[in-house]
Amino acid sequence: MKNTRLKFFVDTTVAVSALTGRNDEAWALLDSGRRGLVLLFVNEFIIKEIRWTLKGFRISQEKINYGIGYVMECCTIRKNVQRSELLKYNIRDKNDLPVIAGAVLDSAFLVTEDNLLAEDAKKYIESGTPGEALKKIC
Repeated sequence: MKNTRLKFFVDTTVAVSALTGRNDEAWALLDSGRRGLVLLFVNEFIIKEIRWTLKGFRISQEKINYGIGYVMECCTIRKNVQRSELLKYNIRDKNDLPVIAGAVLDSAFLVTEDNLLAEDAKKYIESGTPGEALKKIC
């Protein structure tokens, strides 16, 4: 039987909002992944960016490690997409290339609070062929 659980690719903005308590919906999404209700994905780039962002909030290393551990418990961690694959995507913030590429690779819903990323990602939304691009921007 085919897996019918929804697949989401979680951007750094969403993970950080969940971990810092700024967004209850983001926390609920991570918790749903932890409980196996949905499939959540991040890549190594996202993990590194979460760590870097939390350090900017002057959060203790112990709490950062706990937060990263929680994200890793909730999400499947993917390898970063090869640099040559990133060239397929034309977006304004080149730092978000690994995010777009990761979501497309997993054919997952992209969940982000970054308006620029969401706007740029719209051109990569699936056009009817499964697995070809992003399913939707959330």
